[in-house]
Amino acid sequence: MRARSWFAALAIGLVISCWPNQSIAQASEVEELHQRILALDSIDQTFEAIPLAKEYPAAIEAHSGTDNTDHAVALDIPVDLHIKLGCFGEAEPFARRSLAIREALLTPDLRQRACIVGIPMTQSRLHPGTR
Repeated sequence: MRARSWFAALAIGLVISCWPNQSIAQASEVEELHQRILALDSIDQTFEAIPLAKEYPAAIEAHSGTDNTDHAVALDIPVDLHIKLGCFGEAEPFARRSLAIREALLTPDLRQRACIVGIPMTQSRLHPGTR
């Protein structure tokens, strides 16, 4: 009876360890998407890269959430592509979301240091009436 239980536990452990790790697979898909965007942009197919660049922040969000610099950087990619094409209005919503994430991640100490060196860290330009 003990041998059978041990064998069953070993078999279950093998199945679990051999099961494809979804987060690793997802991470490689996200990286592949990023590489496709870069490749298209590098051969001056920026317009074709934009739909993929708009998918990229959602892929990062699914992989690591929205309250981190990875997501803010992912939002910067469509900003850069839209600016390259001169579509500033299209870039603005992505830029605002990226900035909001970065500002939310700042600690009060970093905000104070930034103000000391002359970098105002308020959202007053984006959201009048707030500081």
